[in-house]
Amino acid sequence: VQQLREARISDLKTLAEQIIRTKSVTIEANATDDGHLYGSVGPQEICRAMRGKNLLVEPDMIRLEEPFKECGVYPEVRVALGYDIEARIEVTIVPPV
Repeated sequence: VQQLREARISDLKTLAEQIIRTKSVTIEANATDDGHLYGSVGPQEICRAMRGKNLLVEPDMIRLEEPFKECGVYPEVRVALGYDIEARIEVTIVPPV
């Protein structure tokens, strides 16, 4: 059991390093001309964008106080991987081109 736990922690530390190296993800979302989103961007959408960059995280690992409702750059999105291992990633929300 201890070996499995140590292997899991090692995998999570590697994932945290990959997230830090990736630095940011960009998400396209429908918005008004003023940049207000028609819906919102939450953990599901951020997780999907991160998986698009081969960062295998789950939506419950994304820590947001509330979903994003405006286009913009959000520089400090926390990703809690477990075992007190955490990384941060920048999320940029843009309207579709």
